[in-house]
This record gives sequence, structure tokens and C-alpha cells, in this order.
Amino acid sequence: MKPFRFVHIADVHLDTPFLCRENLVRKRLREALRQAFARAVDLVLSERAHALLIAGDLFDNDLLSFTTEGFLLEQMARLREAGVPVFYATGNHDPGRTNYRAAHIPWPDNVHLFRSTSPETVPVRDAEGDIVGYVTGVGHVTARQAENLAQRFPSQQEPGHVALLHAWVRETSADPPDRCAPCSVEDLRGKGYAYWALGHIHSRHTVCIDPLACYPGNLQGRTPREIGVKGGLLVEVTGRSAQATFYPLSTVRWETAALDDLKEVSSSAELHRRVKERLARVTSDDTAEFLLRVVLRGPCPLHRELGQEDNLEALATEIEAEVGALYVEVDADAILRPVEVDDHRDSVSVLGTLLALIDEARSDDELARRLAEEELAAVSEGEVADPVKYIRSLLVDLEEEAVARMVADDGS
Repeated sequence: MKPFRFVHIADVHLDTPFLCRENLVRKRLREALRQAFARAVDLVLSERAHALLIAGDLFDNDLLSFTTEGFLLEQMARLREAGVPVFYATGNHDPGRTNYRAAHIPWPDNVHLFRSTSPETVPVRDAEGDIVGYVTGVGHVTARQAENLAQRFPSQQEPGHVALLHAWVRETSADPPDRCAPCSVEDLRGKGYAYWALGHIHSRHTVCIDPLACYPGNLQGRTPREIGVKGGLLVEVTGRSAQATFYPLSTVRWETAALDDLKEVSSSAELHRRVKERLARVTSDDTAEFLLRVVLRGPCPLHRELGQEDNLEALATEIEAEVGALYVEVDADAILRPVEVDDHRDSVSVLGTLLALIDEARSDDELARRLAEEELAAVSEGEVADPVKYIRSLLVDLEEEAVARMVADDGS
């Protein structure tokens, strides 16, 4: 059998509303989502892939506009003209039951819509009509598909089979629960599929190697938490093995820059310089537009000034203009008043006791575990992979914050 080559994307979420953003920024972000999808189609055509696979959440059911529906049909028609099939499995945001949008869009005949929880297997042919592979898929019928859909996939005896699924794959017992078609890595193994084309997780991630199972992440970051380059995977399946290569497709990118060494920054000019210098590291890609979140934290002589909203907005506006970003937000919630921690370590007080406890928890594993499970974090067994590591992550810079909160400006 010839190699089977396809592009795997997921979680496009066309027509995301992007709430709480300026109108021009919202408009640009919605446009960027369409651009990213068009670039995915471009990738299929330029690489002469045999198919495009969409692993759910192509759009948000209640938000899909007529304009974007028309855009989708135009892009599918481009692939149809090139003889390229599209395999689209519905997800929890674009479910397939007849009262949802996906079932009523007049898809061209090159689009195979998996909108049932009963698996279907469809052969994929090349330009000569030879079968190069098979796609087996299921779809979400409703927005709350809590069933383990991976268990429904039939075992395959022939090579060249690909599974298409929108689901939450729990890799370890420490992973948090999720109601979106939850399954385990073991559910993916032993069924004879060379590749599992997954959707639902918005960050690019390889779930397992044998068989290869991947989340491509979403095409375009939708919030400040979805940072970095976004795109899709070009996958080549040969027999029972698969290789996946990431291709960037997003034209707009979220990035976060954190500055925590601000103890010597005593002027707005110096703060401005440091912020601009830090942002230069994350905005060096001149092929993308950026939405930036600047996080200021730790002790800083400008703590009073950074507590004023007008000053934060002025800094954001200046940086936005200088670096040419679409949007800049400055978060100074974690800025602290400069303090001398050592002056309070041995004091006979609640603060002195707290500082001693923090020091002890950094070196005493048993104390850190007890704090994690009972007193500070109320973490139950299995909820985090390493309770000791988790509690120590909470202790970073905690002394400065404790002193700044518990001691008045005059030191009393």
C-alpha cells in the first residue's frame, strides 16, 4: 500500500466571540481564525495530501455566522476541485444531532461528516483511484457526550487505518477528570490503528508513540492562556506506522512575558525599557501579529504607582505602539512593596513563625506533603502527581509576600 498523507487539524472554533476585547481586536481575531483555516487548506494542496482530517470543534454551534458558513463551503469547494476528501468528526461545540448546525450545512460531496457515535470506516483513494488508507471516525451527537467513544472503535486487521476522534484522553491517574468523551491511553492501543487523530485539547501534544496519537492543538489561540505558535500536523502513514510534522498556520499569536526582577526599578523610564526588552524576545517572528500580556511580579519600588489602573493603561498603550502589537495588557497584581525579610525571620510573632515554617517546608519532604494534603492546599491523593513539588511551587517568593502583607509601610 502507498503512504497515506493527510493534514490533521482540530479545535478551530470559528466565530469565537473574543469577549472583553476592543472591537477592532475582536474583528481581527475572528478574521485570523478564518485565515488559519484557509492556510490549512493551502497546506493540504501544496503538500498534495490525500485528505484533510478535522477532529471536532470546527465552529461553535450557536455562534456560526452566515458569512463564516459561506467561507467554510468555499474552502471545502477548493479541496473538492482538487479531488481531496475532508473527514470531519463533530465535537462537543459542534455536535451532530439534527437540531444542531453541522447537520444542516450543505456540505459538498467531498466532505464526510462523522456525526454519530457509531463508528464508520471510509476508504481514501489517491488520484489514480488506488486505496491509500482508511479513516474510521465517530462524532459527538450532543454537547454533553460523556460516553467513552474510543471503546467503540472496531479493531482493524489491515494496515493503513487512521482513527478520528474528539475526546479527552487521560494519560495518568493524576490527570484531572473531563466529561468530553473520556478515555484512556489503553483504549487507543491494540486496535490496529496506525494513527489516532485527536481533538479537544488546545495545546499540541503527543499522547502516545505506539500507536502514534496526537492532539494538533487549536489553529489560533483564543485567550491569553493559549500562547505560542499554533497550527496543524502533516501526517504520513505507512502500513502500521505514522510520522507527524507540525506546520505553523496562525497569523495572530498570544504571548506572555513575565518580569520578576524589579527590585532596582525606581522610574517609569527604566520599567518601560525592561518591559520592551523582555517583549523583544517573544515578538521576534515578523510573520505574525501579537497580542501580549505583560506580568509584573515581586518587590518593586514602584508598587504604589503600579497599583493605579491609569498608569497600567498608559504603559500598555506606549508598549503597544512601540512594538506594533494588536493588544497589550499589563498585569501588576503580584507586585509587592520592597521589604527586608531577614529583619523578621527570628521575631517572636505570627510572621516569624510563618517564615520559619516556609523555610522548613523547603527542606522537609514530610512537612511539605502534610501541608499539601491537609493545611495549605487541601489537595487530595492522586489530584497532583507530586504533592511535595506542588507545595514548593507555592512557596516561591512567599516570604516577600508575607512580610509585605503583614508589616505596615512604616515597618510596624
